[in-house]
Amino acid sequence: MSRRVLIWYWGRLGGGPLVTERLVRHLVARGFDGPLTLSLSSQNERADPTDLPGVTLHRADTFSARPGVSGLLKRIPRFRRQFREILRQARPDVIVIPMMFGALAPLLDIAMEGGREIVYVVHDIVRHPGDTHGLGQTLSQSLILRRAHHLIAMSDTVGDEIKRLAPRVAHKVRTEALAGLFPPLAAPRMAPFRPMRFLMSGRAVQYKGYERLAGALALLPGDGFEVTISGDGPHANKVARLFQDDPRVTLSLSWASPARHAELFRSHDVVLCPYDEASQSAVVCEALAAALPCVVTPVGALAEQIGHGRCGVVASGMTPDAFARAMRETLSETYDYRTASANAVDSLRASEAALRWVELLR
Repeated sequence: MSRRVLIWYWGRLGGGPLVTERLVRHLVARGFDGPLTLSLSSQNERADPTDLPGVTLHRADTFSARPGVSGLLKRIPRFRRQFREILRQARPDVIVIPMMFGALAPLLDIAMEGGREIVYVVHDIVRHPGDTHGLGQTLSQSLILRRAHHLIAMSDTVGDEIKRLAPRVAHKVRTEALAGLFPPLAAPRMAPFRPMRFLMSGRAVQYKGYERLAGALALLPGDGFEVTISGDGPHANKVARLFQDDPRVTLSLSWASPARHAELFRSHDVVLCPYDEASQSAVVCEALAAALPCVVTPVGALAEQIGHGRCGVVASGMTPDAFARAMRETLSETYDYRTASANAVDSLRASEAALRWVELLR
């Protein structure tokens, strides 16, 4: 029988809960046969994996809003008590941390007691512009990079970046592509026989490039397409101001329910990622799972994720004009939408087949 594994993530919003749930589902689907425990925040708004056979689910009471540094410090004694109880019940040999979260660093010493093996998934080796609590994030990241036994990069781009910026931990790094955790949910699609529906979905934060998208839309006259912007975050009010006067844009600036979120990807045709910078994106993975091509900027692993254009279009530069040209390409009659959609499905299948999570954790 495989080792006892605890998958531990106490973040609330964004891609963390979703990626955590996807990892557990992957292990179950691949026949992982060891005791498997999942610890999530009760207040997370993205994952509710109550239908996983053989998985013990623990819900930790964390916080329902960003607590700030002082609020986090006040909660640490309670978090430590909760975490010790979870460890007492689960008795893990291995702890997998699928993403950084606020209480991670103050609890890492408990996680490592008794020689437990720590597997840490590195989403971003460098913090995003505009991230709050930047010093705390940097110090926490440095600590976990040093202490973890295995570092998992979710793209070759990030794996190479870890080795370049933190060469002392390069020997710990292996790549398990994020896309492999997102099985295809749809068959390849035909080009729509109506105006193209573009979707931009995710946390509304500074680096997502909303200004670039607004500039691109200003260069795309006419009404032969629609754009939906869905999500929430600290940049939401600015997003509303940027797009409120464009009748082609529908704003849905709140966190969608899981059912509504899935419906957005079913009902749209192309996903937009006009980001200023990125590592890899779970939004791209969700798009590929829905057999949707993506239009992305040439930053981080975004081009890698869409096969350098096989599953969409990579903008030629970072200007609004370059992004407008990339969007215009998907609108043209000559764009092979069907092939891009089929490539999206094929790429996920190949990524899933290449994953070695089960072998690592056994």
